[in-house]
Amino acid sequence: MSFLRSQLLVSIVAAMSLGACRASDAPAENRAVGPPAADELNLAEELPLPQPALDRASFLKAVAAAASAQVAGTEDRAAQQLDGRRFAIRLRFGCEGPATVNGTAALRWTQNEGKASVEISAKPDLSLADKSLDDISDQTIEAVEGFWIPRPWQLNDSCPAAAPDGSEAALPAPQLVGIAQYFTAQDSRVGRRSGRPYLATKKIQSPDDLPKSGLILLLEGRFEAWPGGEVIRCTGSGRNRQPTCIASAHLDRAAFLRPEDDSVIAEWRE
Repeated sequence: MSFLRSQLLVSIVAAMSLGACRASDAPAENRAVGPPAADELNLAEELPLPQPALDRASFLKAVAAAASAQVAGTEDRAAQQLDGRRFAIRLRFGCEGPATVNGTAALRWTQNEGKASVEISAKPDLSLADKSLDDISDQTIEAVEGFWIPRPWQLNDSCPAAAPDGSEAALPAPQLVGIAQYFTAQDSRVGRRSGRPYLATKKIQSPDDLPKSGLILLLEGRFEAWPGGEVIRCTGSGRNRQPTCIASAHLDRAAFLRPEDDSVIAEWRE
């Protein structure tokens, strides 16, 4: 009996050992898996995503906040937090049709003689000579180039509805919000426009090709603080008139777009 018991015990131990081996050989999907170790986590999922580029509406809201702080006499430099932030701001122009040949609008398009093409022009109309920059603190600034934003009270870039009687057509556009790049004597002169407009010529096959709903000037780049530290610089008391606000930026790209499909007519990159 002792011999039989010993043999039985050996058989049981062998069966248990074989079962353990088979369990260790089971496919991974059949095994119980515990939580991953800390070093196995995908740390990339925890990295913050880059902020989207500021569009026209977001930019104008930031300007409104800066203008409000200017009127109230409060410091808003910390609240702006725009230094280094990318932007993509759209300026709609030419909604009223072709400009006259001798017109002075900064953003315009005209139909050439023979009506076979249109010429599109965007001439920077914001410079260091502007009165709102008279008291700029840093005397090393040698030049300023940029654009005033048409209709800064309009958050989107659509054409404005026409006045029923056309009475507003001859009114001068107020220059209240601008975006510009400043240059010091140490900066390269390669990137300066120096009064030169962005110019493009587009052929047309029929009257349907005319930009009857206007065009878009797209400005892309990143904000850079003025020497004083703020990105959006507002001047004026605001008691009886909205302050004038100019954002400092580094322009990387300018482009003419068709508003119907955002197709690029011409572009300039730094």
